[in-house]
Order: sequence, then structure tokens, then C-alpha cells
Amino acid sequence: MAKVLVYGTRVGQKIEFVPTDNRLQLPQSKFSYLLQDWNQSLAVESSYFQVNETLEKILGWGLSTDSLERTNREMGSDVSSFWSSETMDAPEEEESIIVASADGKGVPIRVQSDTAPILDHKPARGPKPNRKKIATVGTVYTIAPFKRHPEEVVASLFKQPEINVKKKRDSKSRSHPKNKKIRASLNLENDESKVKGSAVIFEWMATQLQERNSQNTKTMVVIMDGQATLWDQSKFYLKSPDKVEILDLLHVTPRIWTAAHLFCEADSPDAISFVKDYVLMLLKGQTPLVIHSWQSMAKSRGFKGQKMKALEQIIGYFQKNQERMHYDIYLAQGYPIASGVIEGACRHLVKDRLERAGMRWTIAGAQAMLNLRSTYINGDWDQFIQFRIQKEVGRLYPHQSLVKTADWPLSA
Repeated sequence: MAKVLVYGTRVGQKIEFVPTDNRLQLPQSKFSYLLQDWNQSLAVESSYFQVNETLEKILGWGLSTDSLERTNREMGSDVSSFWSSETMDAPEEEESIIVASADGKGVPIRVQSDTAPILDHKPARGPKPNRKKIATVGTVYTIAPFKRHPEEVVASLFKQPEINVKKKRDSKSRSHPKNKKIRASLNLENDESKVKGSAVIFEWMATQLQERNSQNTKTMVVIMDGQATLWDQSKFYLKSPDKVEILDLLHVTPRIWTAAHLFCEADSPDAISFVKDYVLMLLKGQTPLVIHSWQSMAKSRGFKGQKMKALEQIIGYFQKNQERMHYDIYLAQGYPIASGVIEGACRHLVKDRLERAGMRWTIAGAQAMLNLRSTYINGDWDQFIQFRIQKEVGRLYPHQSLVKTADWPLSA
């Protein structure tokens, strides 16, 4: 007598043998769930060619690039339903400041071949249009306050040795981001609608902020560069009345260097002194004074033409973002003033995997990789794999609840 799986529970009911794939709950793919887990956990970090090489070393055989790409797209399409099913438990260890940040990163996209025929093979000059599509990357994390003086920040930016002792002391108390989550989305479209990647990311960030700060006990900080469309999305989705908006200091300092080269010889001691002085003024909350000073200096030196246009662009940038440049208040409260976390997220999530030499992606393929890679980086990979298996088994074998173990002769 051997045990087999059968349908039916009533006496006298016709007994039907369960097919092997049902008994073993085999996946729809010809690759096992374990192999899919292995090859895609490698693929989110390495090129498909490297994944194949690694599998050949371990297993003695590999998978074709087409198979790896197909598995990636199939698994990537399940990530959205996994995210929708997540019930977020409040992390045990959180800090008192919750930060949201977003930025854009280009993804090289494969050019469609149904364009005009190539008449010659001379390389085109100038920028290549439509070669990249922007993925909006968002992150949410908490961090403890870290109060600083403007002079300390300037010294840190310019690596001044005279405060090394103080820097060593402060480095012990500097907080690091906790429970950081990242996600990225391209602009997507189907036959019925178009979905903006920035809207997807800001809606997700709004949910994160609500769930992680439901009692409004944390200070909400939004820190980004000066891109107007991102601030528009922030205004629409992140509607907390106590929200603190901060313009990333590291997107301000390059503009001060540009201004310095308008007034001083490039990279001269005077230019360096110019930058230090005006960065310090901005950190002390003196943005209007900086603007007035530059306007007066330009008038006295008779700036005209391109020189005046360049200065006006910098001044316009400061005027437009002036309400996000109260750095004296931010430093006194211990808020972050630079968006290094989102810059690192853009580089790690997107550039390190999708912008390698020679890589070109379809929109669907790039989004699938971004979905899986963010799931992996966020530490949710194992939960996602189990979710996906349960979802597919439930779809392929909906009658598993009717299956039971029974003694039955193999010859029956």
C-alpha cells in the first residue's frame, strides 16, 4: 500500500488521481521556484551574462539570457501585488525625524528599430535624444537630530584641519538613517492610460509617512534639489501642515562656485574665499543679503550680456527656493541639509545595475528590474519569494483544499 493524493472525501465517491504537477505544486515556468530565486537574486546585482557564468560554475549548466530576462519580467510583474498586500508593522527602532526625498535618474532605453533606415554609418554629432528615460527614485527613512553650527559645516565642506578634534567628537554622535526604504518608477503606459513615475513614487512616500508617523510624533522633513516638478508633486501628495521643506545644500554650493568664477579668477584663492564666505552667509540664514550683495557687485562692475545672464539665473534659483533655504533654523534643529541618501539611492538602485557599459533596456524590462532590485535592497526578498509562490500555487491549483492523503494501491 502506498500513499497517494486524491480528490474527494465521501464514501463511494469516484476517486481521481491527482497529477504529479498538482501533487508537487510545480511552477508554471519550466524552472523550479528555487532556481528562479537563485538566478534572480543574482540578476539584481549582476549582469545576465555574469549570472549565467555563476550558475555554470555551481550547477554545471547555465540559463540563456532570454530565459533570465523572461523570468525577471515575470517576477517583476508580481512585485506590485506584493507591495499592495504588505501590512506594515511600525519598526521597533525609529528616530524622531522622518525624511522623504526624491530625485530622477536616467535609464538607457533601447531605440526602436522601426525608424528611418540608416543611410550611412557616420556617428551623429551632439546629444542623442530619447536615449534615456527618467526613473523617479524615492526614499523614506528616520534619523536622529544632529545639531551643528554654520562654521562647522563650512569647515567640513572644505576639510579644514583646525576643527579635526571637534569633528572626531561629533562623528560619534552623528546619526545614521534607520529603516530606509527605496523605490523607483519610470513613466509607464498601456493601451488605456499613462502613469507618471513621479506620481507613483510620491503616493508611495505619502503612505510610508502616514504609516510610520500616524501619531504625528515625528518631524517630517522633505529634502530635494530644486526641480520644480518634484516640489509640485510633494505639495500635492505630502500635505502635512508641519512639513519642513529643505533645498539640498549640495545643489546650492555648485551655483556659488559659478558665481565666484564670475567675480573672481577661476580657482584662485579669491574664488575659494568667495565661496566660503557666501556659503557661511547662506548657512546663517542670510539668503536675501547674498542676493543683494551679488546684485550690487554686478552693477558696480558693469556686468552685461552672458555674464549678467548667468548671474541672474543663479539669483533666480535662490529667489525661487528662498523659503527652503532657512539653513540656520535647520542646523539649530538638527535637520539634515543635504540629500546624500537619495543621491546614493539613485546611484545604487539605478546606475550600478542599469547603466553599465553597453546596456539598453525596454521600459517593461527596466521597470521589472527596478521592482525586483528595490525589493532586494529593502530586505524584503524572502517575503516576496514566499508571497509569489503562494500566489501562483493558489492560481494554478485552486482545489488544493480538497486534496487529502489516503492509502490506495498503486495498481488501482
